[in-house]
Amino acid sequence: MKTGRRILFLAITTAIVLSSIGCQTRGAAIEDAIMIDRVDEQGQPGEEVVSYPADAAMLYSYAKLTDAPEHTRIKIVWTYVTNGKSMYELTLDSGTRPGVDIIATYAPPYLLPAGDYQVAFYIDEREAPDKVAKFIVAPYETAADEEQAAVTESARLDDVHMTSYVDEDGVPVDTILTAAPMGTWVVSAILRNPAPDTSVRIVWYDANDVKIDSVTLNPRITEDSYIFSTLELDNIAQDGIYHVELYIDDASAPSAEVEFAVKDIFGNVTQLSDETSLFWQKESGFSVEYPRGWIQINSVADEAAAFYPPEESENAPEGINVVLIGVIRDGAGGDDIETLLESWLSEIERGEHETYTLLDEGIRTVNGNEMARCIYRLKSEDQGTDGVVIQYFLVSGDDLYLITLTVTDDKYNELYPAVEKMALSFKLLH
Repeated sequence: MKTGRRILFLAITTAIVLSSIGCQTRGAAIEDAIMIDRVDEQGQPGEEVVSYPADAAMLYSYAKLTDAPEHTRIKIVWTYVTNGKSMYELTLDSGTRPGVDIIATYAPPYLLPAGDYQVAFYIDEREAPDKVAKFIVAPYETAADEEQAAVTESARLDDVHMTSYVDEDGVPVDTILTAAPMGTWVVSAILRNPAPDTSVRIVWYDANDVKIDSVTLNPRITEDSYIFSTLELDNIAQDGIYHVELYIDDASAPSAEVEFAVKDIFGNVTQLSDETSLFWQKESGFSVEYPRGWIQINSVADEAAAFYPPEESENAPEGINVVLIGVIRDGAGGDDIETLLESWLSEIERGEHETYTLLDEGIRTVNGNEMARCIYRLKSEDQGTDGVVIQYFLVSGDDLYLITLTVTDDKYNELYPAVEKMALSFKLLH
């Protein structure tokens, strides 16, 4: 495959990613949600059960997802129904198959109290569970066992996230993914099952994974409560991905961890408006700023993302008036940016892509990396004008990154400045 064709291929692939993510999950369903006694070496479910012993080392739940679009999200919530407390929560990605066997496991960190339990399966953002598997833990044989279960229920942290600030009761007012490079940062969590002497150690790390601060909280509480910690900055922080680790008591491994981005509003390359949000995809190794209020779709599995104004939702599945960003691993084939651009322009000049008419091209340096830009007039088969394609691409090692906007003429003046600013904000995280 020629280098230029590889570049075009990413635009097509990313459009397919957007289409698959943007599909409605109206027909998706969860079937056969049950509890099972084991999972064999081939990953097959064992026999259905309705109860577990208090000292069970692992709990298993099985369900089947049917008629689902690619990359449907399934949220799974384990709950101790007797007291209404959430025990554990996780979210899975269905991948590319319409039917998927789901096996959810939970390893209790303590003896299970007697009572009723359930595992609820939610598809995407649905508020009501699509299916619930119920089970029980039988009463203890002796009072001593029951007492031991009560005291061995360990403290844990839930709902750990960054927030703008907390109210007078210590409750977080929001959840943020991006923090300013100055002022005060706040991390919040719910401490569950605390003992009076439970402590929480909070360690802050910068974008280079260097510890910048540590504090230990001694809340002296005995009921589930919000806790928070702040970090007041003495200097302007560099942009990048930071993280916070939270340890309960003297644990050697963190009980929870949260990442957040620091936005460089003092960049040398471009001064973007404050009306932007920062997106990063650690797996693909890039960050980008996009207009605040736009819809953002993150496809980690495909190493791609999409961004578009809310009013373009109807066009989004077709990839029209949508900014698409992705990476092709080993897509550069050993070529540098000049060679890639020359190859692609040669194909256009030879007429190998009849629907493209070149309007502009060039290479510039963006955040320390050379980025090529091409603008084409896009024509349909009957030679009617459809719009304009704007492409930016850059090379990192053997990997090829691409930013693409296919825009209709009536939206060009609105969306071209937006994608230009996004391209100028594009940064590699490594």
